[in-house]
Amino acid sequence: MSLLLYGSAVSAQQPESPEKVISDLREENRRLREELKRSHAGATQEPSQPVATAQSAVPVAQQESTPQTLDTVVIRSKPLLAETKDVPQSISVVSGAELDQLQANDVTTIVKRVGNLSWNQGNQQTSSLSIRGLAKQSSQVGAQDPSVGSVVDGVPYALNSLINSYYFADIASVEVARGPQGTKGGKNAVLGTLSINTNRPSFTPTADYSLVLGQRDRITGTAVLGGSVIDDLLAWRGSFVVDHGAGYFHTPYSDVTYSDINRIAGRAQFLLTPTADFDARLSLNFTPKLEEHTNWSVYTPTPTVYSNGTANTLGTDASTRLARRWFKQNTSFTYQDDYLYGGRDGHTVSADPARGLTTETKGASAELNWRRDGYTLTSITAWQNYYFNAINDEYTPFDINPNSGGSYARYHQLSEEIRLSAKSGSVDWQTGLYLLNVRNDYHQSRKTYGSDAGAWYASTAQYNRLDATAEGQSLMRASLDGLSVSNNRTLIKHHSYAVYGQADWRATEQLTVTAGARLTWEKRTATGNTSYISNNGSAGELNAAAVGGFDSDSAGLLTTANTLAQLQIADSVASRFFNVSPTSVAGQAYSSLTAAQKQQVADAKTIRASQLGVLYSNVDAEPFKKIQPGFVLSPSFKVNDDLTTYVSWQYGEKQVFQKSSMVSQT
Repeated sequence: MSLLLYGSAVSAQQPESPEKVISDLREENRRLREELKRSHAGATQEPSQPVATAQSAVPVAQQESTPQTLDTVVIRSKPLLAETKDVPQSISVVSGAELDQLQANDVTTIVKRVGNLSWNQGNQQTSSLSIRGLAKQSSQVGAQDPSVGSVVDGVPYALNSLINSYYFADIASVEVARGPQGTKGGKNAVLGTLSINTNRPSFTPTADYSLVLGQRDRITGTAVLGGSVIDDLLAWRGSFVVDHGAGYFHTPYSDVTYSDINRIAGRAQFLLTPTADFDARLSLNFTPKLEEHTNWSVYTPTPTVYSNGTANTLGTDASTRLARRWFKQNTSFTYQDDYLYGGRDGHTVSADPARGLTTETKGASAELNWRRDGYTLTSITAWQNYYFNAINDEYTPFDINPNSGGSYARYHQLSEEIRLSAKSGSVDWQTGLYLLNVRNDYHQSRKTYGSDAGAWYASTAQYNRLDATAEGQSLMRASLDGLSVSNNRTLIKHHSYAVYGQADWRATEQLTVTAGARLTWEKRTATGNTSYISNNGSAGELNAAAVGGFDSDSAGLLTTANTLAQLQIADSVASRFFNVSPTSVAGQAYSSLTAAQKQQVADAKTIRASQLGVLYSNVDAEPFKKIQPGFVLSPSFKVNDDLTTYVSWQYGEKQVFQKSSMVSQT
């Protein structure tokens, strides 16, 4: 249930072709000023006749002899959507007016109005587009060069997350083109492209707003403002949206709710028209750093028997861990009542830090158009920035993995496109260059451990030995407390340079042949792939010798491989946890521990090593370099004004990651 409040001052639909808006508006303004002059001149001689609209069909001579007063001005533009039936390609187009009526202002709701296109929802980083059932993956973390491309106001996005994190409050149209794309410009895509076109600035004043109130404190406010800054020279248009709402799941430790909505987005555009044959449009978009809580889990009991009939001992299951004395001290949280099935009320998330997913996007683009002698030269320069940081929890009230992170990304994209188009006789053509530079600093996962982590990750045997004494409990607590590990940090650099061209040849009045080609040179490197300890926490001395600790066997006995410095580290462990003072002989204090005490040290070291996993220094992937072609050939025949038939052949390639390398895929 929702309540919609809507208001509008003066508004006007935007023309379909951005190139024609300047000349149309100039001509409209000139004509209106002349009519006003004539009406004022005639007003002193005889009464005037009111005119309903500025487009009344009155001859100029009659207007001069019969002066009129211009009461109301209504500027009517051409229909927003093109004649899609005449395009020899599988495409779908939805108007912004229809999307506005359905309150569709993000990619999730937009794609529901377009056929054969799906949005595979994850979080802001893992969602993806699929078309005709292809590229339908449950998770595409950090996916670049998606098979289904996305374009906003002529700027291609090379990362799915850029379009997922933005709200669109002022859409003119949405288009979906199916099949390999790229011969008409922009970035190549092998399965299709989703294009979102927002309304462009005009010299007509505009002020629209809407306010939607819904369930769970949902409030969505949008505003669109614009008009002339300097008559016939500079116009602007701004669109803004704020969307907040609580989620169904909650945490008992704060006011945070899960599956909440917390987004703000804005777009400001400026149109400069110094001459009749040149215009420039500057666009700025942003979404500030905001946190949403879409990362939570509802647990169910683990089966006690595997599918092959083998018994599951549940050795590392939460039911086993929460039954330990360490965790049963907290009598307000139990496995049956609180850990399973969303807690006692069915929608509780026991995440004590209650951190979420933080995203931010910023972007700017400049579009320049020169028109002369039937030719149009267009330049589109664009920059986009994306930030993502996931903070997760193990969803208990204990200090196990506080503020642990999923993936983390800082993404930058810089692109330039230069396009020349013309209509000459029976041929309409366009050709151009497209350049793309991407830098993505990406972490696959980061994990932080707290004071209860040792007791949680210990095996049953390890826990029983360590929990038996105060010294062992201290070792178990320190084994992981404060440790932070970063896995698979990679710096991805991507360079893409393309030349393209496409032409429509009208062979006859009914027959048109469309042909296009594209060559894209791709170069991608993935360097600095590493897994490392970002913080040793409170007990770095329990590391293996290779990462700053000392060497001992599974029973805790020192090996002969230890250096003098490593033996001194072992003595520091004996001193800290068992109050044994070091002597002048390195390693003697540690060696004086009992067998049970040494076993406790070995258990603590094993717990720590199990969570560190495999650590490695920089590993560079093999660079990818290849020229990837793209083609389209599509003859079409216009049977009548309502029916056009066509046959289309399209070809494209893309690069993908596979087994730590990069390969090309058709």
